[in-house]
This record gives sequence, C-alpha cells and structure tokens, in this order.
Amino acid sequence: MKKIALMGVIAISFFLLFPLSWRIGGRFFTHPFDREFYDPVLLVCSDHVEALRWHEVVKRATPSMGEGCTFHVPPERQEWVMQSLAQLKSPGDSSWTLRVKQLGGNRQWIDLELLGDGVAGMIYEV
Repeated sequence: MKKIALMGVIAISFFLLFPLSWRIGGRFFTHPFDREFYDPVLLVCSDHVEALRWHEVVKRATPSMGEGCTFHVPPERQEWVMQSLAQLKSPGDSSWTLRVKQLGGNRQWIDLELLGDGVAGMIYEV
C-alpha cells in the first residue's frame, strides 16, 4: 500500500511542478536568435563557393552577382561544392557541413551547418 501511495504522490507532484520547472528551465536554456550568425545560405558560383549570411545576400543583390551564381547545388557538382565548402574559412576549429536532398526538378532541401563548439546553421529550400 505504501508503494502505491508513494507512486501516486510522485505522479501528482510531477504534474503540479511541471509548469514551474518549465518556466525556470526556459530562462536558463532559451537564448535569442542571432541573425548575424545563424542564417548562412550557400551561394554556388562557377569557380567558387560562398557561405553568406542572409543580410549579406540582400546587400550584395546586384545584377553582377547573378551572373554564373546560384543558390541551387547542381547534382553533378555536389561533390565539388562539398569539397570547396570544406576549404572555406570558418571561425576557430569549426567546419562547414552540407546536406542536399532533391525535392523535385528545380527544388532542393539544403542543410548548411557550421560544426564546432556548437552547431549553427540553417535549413532552407531552394
């Protein structure tokens, strides 16, 4: 009988204390989204690859940037893009990783991440 009563007290206390623990935990483990760091997109040009932040793409959106450059990773050049991305400058001991899935004829799912002491990156569709 004692075991059943103890299990009942534990279950009830879990449901009563869960909202409080959720609020306390949220304050310690939730951080604001930093647009300056976490939103890289991949720009593939004919001779090089760039990992640009979204606000840099908007600033550099000129007709000359569009010549020979695309956000789409051609399937036949995917290996070259991955090798070029691995050689890009990254902060500290981090490195770039790329996963590309074809969603259709002209659509791709791109997961571009910077792995190091933590994970930063963006998943987007092109």
